[in-house]
Amino acid sequence: MRGSHESRRTWYATRENVVRFIASFSLLLCFTAALSARAAAPVTISSGWLQTRTTIPVSVNGQRVSCVLDTGTSSVLVSPSTARAARLAGRAGTFELAPDGRTYVDRETTIARLTVADRSVRDVHALISSNLYGTHALCGYDFFTRFPTLIDRQHSSVTLFPSPHATAHMHCLVVDLRPKVPLATIEINDTWLSDIVLDSGMAGGGALWSGVLERLQPPPFESDGYAG
Repeated sequence: MRGSHESRRTWYATRENVVRFIASFSLLLCFTAALSARAAAPVTISSGWLQTRTTIPVSVNGQRVSCVLDTGTSSVLVSPSTARAARLAGRAGTFELAPDGRTYVDRETTIARLTVADRSVRDVHALISSNLYGTHALCGYDFFTRFPTLIDRQHSSVTLFPSPHATAHMHCLVVDLRPKVPLATIEINDTWLSDIVLDSGMAGGGALWSGVLERLQPPPFESDGYAG
């Protein structure tokens, strides 16, 4: 379920401007929150696209689905049709606050076997989301803690369990994972901003809260490029 950071009022820039603005962050994203006690060999798979978001094929209880890699989501989410096909039993209800400000009712469940490439994990907590359609899923924090992931958008590939050698030459940000989403401190227009969600699942590139915009001088884009 998405964190409360997205419940505040946001200003969305045009897709062209935002993509240019965060280009340096969008090519490589390495999420290695919890490496397995026993090192697993890296495996690289081809990734796809859903709007501007990276997707990979996964198997939920043997049912193949297209999964968006979403670092801004704290859980694994599956669509109702995927849940039916995978015979997932819904339990207690909960609420999901989406980036569009709407609230959706989800149901908790447990995936008996989640498989990516030739790697499987068992008993994964998930939510059956009323905000998803078709054979889709979102892989959030609970996925990344089990599958340390390197997202290479430039080459349309995803590496699971990347080796230290592969990431040694990269410039990495320190992130806070306690809220179950990656929060970082970054600099925009000579202003340091904290608690910025690094959200690979944000379609269109990103969003800036109105409180953040007031702190930026000059603004990052022309005012006519914004929509409330």
